[in-house]
Amino acid sequence: MKTEKAKQLYINYLQNEQGYSPHTIKLYTSAIEDFIQSLKKDDVTKLTEKDLINYRGIVEVRKESYKTKNLRLVPIRMFLSYLRIKGVSVPDFRVLESFRNRNGHDKLELPSEGDIQRLLQFQDDPQADLFVNLIYATGLRLDEALRLKTGEVEETFTIVGKGAKERFVVCLPSVVQLVREYEKNHNKTKRSLLFEASRRTAQRWVTRKSKNLGLNISVHTLRHCYATNLLKRGMDIRSVQELLGHASLVTHKDTRMSPMNSF
Repeated sequence: MKTEKAKQLYINYLQNEQGYSPHTIKLYTSAIEDFIQSLKKDDVTKLTEKDLINYRGIVEVRKESYKTKNLRLVPIRMFLSYLRIKGVSVPDFRVLESFRNRNGHDKLELPSEGDIQRLLQFQDDPQADLFVNLIYATGLRLDEALRLKTGEVEETFTIVGKGAKERFVVCLPSVVQLVREYEKNHNKTKRSLLFEASRRTAQRWVTRKSKNLGLNISVHTLRHCYATNLLKRGMDIRSVQELLGHASLVTHKDTRMSPMNSF
């Protein structure tokens, strides 16, 4: 398939089926065109993993911020994911690894999947154990989780998040079941707070549980892991933005993965 045709099919998909804003369309189009011009491949089926690695190297040495570099990679990842879904033979988008620190070179490693699974295991504090599992499963902010009331958590539910904006939340069925069991075992009355704790106490739940396992994981880190998992599974940047409750993915001060910033 001609590269230009593939690009246009994808842009049409974003416009007509996904309803992306003109600003997002412009960002994605610019990134894909830069990718095409840099590699000079007129047929997407001739792309190789080496080509993707070479393009990442081209982006890496540019005198740009790490955020700009990552904004170049994310649309390419989504473009390639779209083509693979459509049956077009292109390399795995995961070859284009995100830059994970401010200068775009050294990575700040997130916890391994194994370490996260260790953290999610229940220990001796049901409230803390549930809190950790819920944050990882939903990507909720600390304050948002602490405002949850008994009976609110479902596989899909809405919350009022930052800026008094309502947002849609998706939760794993297994974690919803954990919430139901917790509510029953602790005689939670309808509409009472699910977690009866201050911000500092909730933060300590996570850090204490983490340190007991020899790890260094915070609520902030769990949200990064949640976002990272969504991107690794091919979810587009706009959808991740909406699930995290962000007006923008590139307007915050700190980062542990790309292009997610401080949550």
